[in-house]
Amino acid sequence: MILTRVRSSLYLSNNSKDELADLLNKAPENEKAMLIAPLTSCLYSVHHSWRANAVCVLGLIGPQARSAVPAIIKAMEGTFTSCKGVMCAAEALPKIGATYAVPELIKALQHAPEPDATSRRGWSYYDSHIVECLEAFGPSACDAAPYLAVHLHFHASANPALISIGAAAVPAILREVKRTTAKRLEWMCFNAAVVLSAIGSDASQPLIDALESSAPENLVAISMVFGFLRLVPMPLRRRHALNANAVPTLQRLLMDTRVQKYAKKALLTLESPPGSRVSANTFTSVVLDTVRCGWQISDQTKGELAAIFDIAPNGKKRGLITPLTSSLQSDQSVERANAVYVLGLLGPQAQSAVPGIISALGYINCKGIMQAAEALREIGAAYAVPELVNALPQPPSPQQSISNGFSQQEKCILECLESFGPLLSSNASIFAAFLRNGGTNTVLANIGAAAIPAILNEVERVSGQHAMTWECPHAAEVLSAIGAAASKPLIDALESSTPQTREAIALVFGSLRGPALSVEAAPVLCRFLMDESQNVRTHVRKALLELGPSAAVAVGEHLSFSSATLHPSDPSRIARDILKGYGASAVPALTAHMSSVNPEKQANLAVYILGIDPHDTNAAEKLMSLLGDENEKIRLIAVHAVGEACRNAPTGPLPGLIKERLLPAVMKAWQDPKFSVRQQAAEVLTKIRPRTEDLTDTLLRSVTAAKSKLPSQADSGEGDSASKPSNK
Repeated sequence: MILTRVRSSLYLSNNSKDELADLLNKAPENEKAMLIAPLTSCLYSVHHSWRANAVCVLGLIGPQARSAVPAIIKAMEGTFTSCKGVMCAAEALPKIGATYAVPELIKALQHAPEPDATSRRGWSYYDSHIVECLEAFGPSACDAAPYLAVHLHFHASANPALISIGAAAVPAILREVKRTTAKRLEWMCFNAAVVLSAIGSDASQPLIDALESSAPENLVAISMVFGFLRLVPMPLRRRHALNANAVPTLQRLLMDTRVQKYAKKALLTLESPPGSRVSANTFTSVVLDTVRCGWQISDQTKGELAAIFDIAPNGKKRGLITPLTSSLQSDQSVERANAVYVLGLLGPQAQSAVPGIISALGYINCKGIMQAAEALREIGAAYAVPELVNALPQPPSPQQSISNGFSQQEKCILECLESFGPLLSSNASIFAAFLRNGGTNTVLANIGAAAIPAILNEVERVSGQHAMTWECPHAAEVLSAIGAAASKPLIDALESSTPQTREAIALVFGSLRGPALSVEAAPVLCRFLMDESQNVRTHVRKALLELGPSAAVAVGEHLSFSSATLHPSDPSRIARDILKGYGASAVPALTAHMSSVNPEKQANLAVYILGIDPHDTNAAEKLMSLLGDENEKIRLIAVHAVGEACRNAPTGPLPGLIKERLLPAVMKAWQDPKFSVRQQAAEVLTKIRPRTEDLTDTLLRSVTAAKSKLPSQADSGEGDSASKPSNK
């Protein structure tokens, strides 16, 4: 079940993750260990959802999945990685453990060249994904700090991870500051100041100690970091990376002409120590400084923002909308993402900014997209959903064989729409029209049961079109994700289908998985085993096989005595093939069902059971009782059933139960007072002669001779009172 959920074209919803977590918590450790190999193979799939879902489940398994860590990291490489895949990896790796994951992440990270290098390889998306995962570990990723700090010489991409590591990253940062070269001095010191100011008070004393103990060649760099602290747009209460303890050292440096300008800037920073509370008068500047601070808003900053939003007057909040909307057009991805988050805090007041948020979706990072989904939900579905839907392309027509995929921005729009869930029910028909390319599958699955009518209407709309072969499997994926709520509507749709729509509905059934395909559908599906369309029969057969032994009783109702040369479209032939697919697991249900059906059905079921297990005593006893029945027709059926059981038995000598119990009863039937029973017994014994070793040749010769000398039915006068099986 877990692997089936993972190998879906849909990303796991929060409800699915909770269900899988419960299953794994109850599962024995050895069963969880057996999942790791197939889950690891899913990480190499071309399907985004398979990779993301496998990562989620490996995270739920925990430290036991440590062998899969390299594959998880590798799965984030390449242009096919989705935002959700990266976020899932960042969530799963800490659950597996820093001891196993951080060393592998360090190995995967691009190692920066020396500070004096003239050129370097560009920072890739893969490197960004590694940093996002390291950021999720926080202080547990302290071993990565030296490798991340080296990148401060060239760019600010490693800043979020260093800030998340916190105080443990300060020594590595200061070490790189001391290693910096003249051509990268200002860039390195500014990046270091940004990170240290975000780390806050934990960076204070190490920075002061570094200033006091600096060698002459390092003094300028350390002093420059102090000077840049004043220029760094610090969030909220202007977190200082230095405090009053630095004043004596800075005043002493005022006498040094090499660094006095940096010391003066640092001393100016101390002139306005942060207050314990942000006043309403400074609300706008504080919030905008936070948005433009140069790094993504941390969880701590979000808490502080929420606190000052609670005390700010509504007029001041409304005044933020225009500058925040301008920030949505910034060339800095981080600033756009921060602006989106703050607009979400404004709630419905920010409705006018919704088009700007949607325009910015194609130009922000993974975290920004998640924040945009949250922000739009806070602004409200009434304002956000119409704008998001209008930003999607026109749905394809049924005549199109394959619809074009979504652009990157449209995919981001769909991720935002997913977060609205059932609130999108009135738009379900719009999303159902995109089932052909599978892009809206997760949106429809999150809408839930309210989307089922729209999905079934779309399936019927494309019936008979070439697009049906693309659309119906996607519809099945969505309905499988919705679960049990889809079962009854699907059964009703199949029962009421017309010859024109039946193939499409059957195709959906043939691709269904999980609770959406319930055992209640089995009798309805079995009725279409004789449908005139071969495609319908094929899809129905697949659905019945997917149902498994729970459908054995319904399938068994279609068993009858038939020749092996019967046409493949015969319902009995299809039923036998399906039951063969179930194997021995269907025997208990069929054995229990034998007592509630007529003698002919009892014989049919007994023959099938003996074909699966030739040593099944229940089936043998049932045939023995039928062979001794008072009714001639029942005896005739039973004799023929023994012949079928012999034919279906494994090759080689007949099994002992059949040879020792059933064949003697058939020999006795050779002397039955009714001609039709004697003739059937003679024919059975003749046909099984090559498979018998213990019957004497004399008996077999006498049987053959007796058969040739038997009077005709007309001469015996018994032909009207008994009949042979239909194929005789």
